[in-house]
Amino acid sequence: MKIKVGYGYDIHRLEKGDSSFLLAGVKVSSPYQVIAHSDGDALYHSLANALLSIVGAGDIGTYFPDNSEKTKNMDSREIALFAKEECEKRGYEIISICVDIILEAVKFSLFSLLVRERRCQCRIQHQRRLRGGWTKRGD
Repeated sequence: MKIKVGYGYDIHRLEKGDSSFLLAGVKVSSPYQVIAHSDGDALYHSLANALLSIVGAGDIGTYFPDNSEKTKNMDSREIALFAKEECEKRGYEIISICVDIILEAVKFSLFSLLVRERRCQCRIQHQRRLRGGWTKRGD
């Protein structure tokens, strides 16, 4: 059996605002909103980037540029499904997926089970970064 491993990540800025954001299509209430061209669903974006990396097909920006009106406010589930189809077209079977979610300002543990049960048949790990991490800006 031949095994390939893909790696993908996604980063979005957060901005204070009485709003919410999406993880695997699940609306997470938060005092922050995601700054993004599409719907900003970082879980689906990370997943899609990982799948595309398996088949050497670039990243999501290759197919869904952030300067296109066609991708403005796009449902990120479509992006993840596109990546899955690219793998299948090339004869790959997806066996296992692990997605890490790292958030600085939002406690994700309350939503982890909901996301897993409603959208993903995958293991989701989460970690809350303390301020002063990579960006030191609260992203």
